[in-house]
Amino acid sequence: MKKNLLTFALFLFLANLFMVSSCNNDDDDDDTTIRSVEFTANVTGDFTQSIDVTIQPNGQIGAVGSYNTVNNALGINFIEGATWFINLLTFNATEINTGTYSLADPAQSSVYFNSGAGVASGFYSASGNLNITKSESTSPIGKATDRYVSGNFNGVFTTEDDPPKTVTINGTFEDVYIVHD
Repeated sequence: MKKNLLTFALFLFLANLFMVSSCNNDDDDDDTTIRSVEFTANVTGDFTQSIDVTIQPNGQIGAVGSYNTVNNALGINFIEGATWFINLLTFNATEINTGTYSLADPAQSSVYFNSGAGVASGFYSASGNLNITKSESTSPIGKATDRYVSGNFNGVFTTEDDPPKTVTINGTFEDVYIVHD
């Protein structure tokens, strides 16, 4: 189950990366270029990490998201090459709106991975929330239903180790481009 979720999370990220990067335009006109994303995350517990980055479109660090109406699935992915990624996935979003969404429904749907953590399988969500505090149109780029979202998240993530390793992650994000299906 966890390998399937990890595979799904990576597929979701790569699919969205392709869609978002194909929307980016090399023109100098600011309203047709995808915005930079401000992202912070503090990881505490059995593994610690502090992330505070500005993510540029088509850069080495990526931030993408998508919404799927069939599953009410909203996913936001933050990734830095093969070093770390955080995938926030919820299945209780009815649209790309402001609100609070569970990161533990179903359990283990969100993933945190860091190659330095010494845990090949990563950490999976046990509890937590994704809070979208701002949602605005991406016009004139993308579809009318695509959105830029900002907000914060918090969660407890565990491993399958015996005994399990646990981390708590608190973070913020601003201007993540969400592609609506």
